[in-house]
Amino acid sequence: MTTSGNQVLVGGIVIGTFAIGPGGGGFNFNSDATPAAVQELVRAITFNNLGGISPTPGVRTINWVLKDGDGTANGGNDTLSFSTTVDVQAINDAPTGQDATYMINEDTTYTFSEASFTYADVNGDDFSGVVVTTVAVPGTLFFDSDGAGGAAPVAVSAGQFISAADIALGHFYFMPGADLNGSPYTSFTFQVRDAPTSTRRP
Repeated sequence: MTTSGNQVLVGGIVIGTFAIGPGGGGFNFNSDATPAAVQELVRAITFNNLGGISPTPGVRTINWVLKDGDGTANGGNDTLSFSTTVDVQAINDAPTGQDATYMINEDTTYTFSEASFTYADVNGDDFSGVVVTTVAVPGTLFFDSDGAGGAAPVAVSAGQFISAADIALGHFYFMPGADLNGSPYTSFTFQVRDAPTSTRRP
């Protein structure tokens, strides 16, 4: 099925015309609109969501009115009305983070915060944390599960998840090697995670 201007073609044959307006659209068929051709046209009609990247979930109703063109003489009925529903379900779109460069003095630590990762989410979901995909070398990324004065911090490994709660408490930080410096000195890679709202999406 193809279109050319306002014409509808099936198998290269014009079977009618179409018009689309703010309230909907319609087709006017000619004598070449065989049942098989009309069926192919109907199967080619699709629903396109215009709600943007984060649409309001729910049911969309499409109303159809079919006329066979034989008229209503002698009590006849040439019209059939029915509806089709499309259920739009929201999905969780990936959040984004950005690369950043931070400067610290030699032999001092840098403690990460949510702002360190420039977290953003088109769905408005909260920051859940980060996954460290590659660790910093030289220097060491540390995770201190209970904060200063408790158990000794441990070096972060690739693939480890650090929660937003731990980041907010200052449990995730970087320590350079003793008496070392440079520009750039080191880097690591990460992925940000969101916390989808269960009432809106999976």
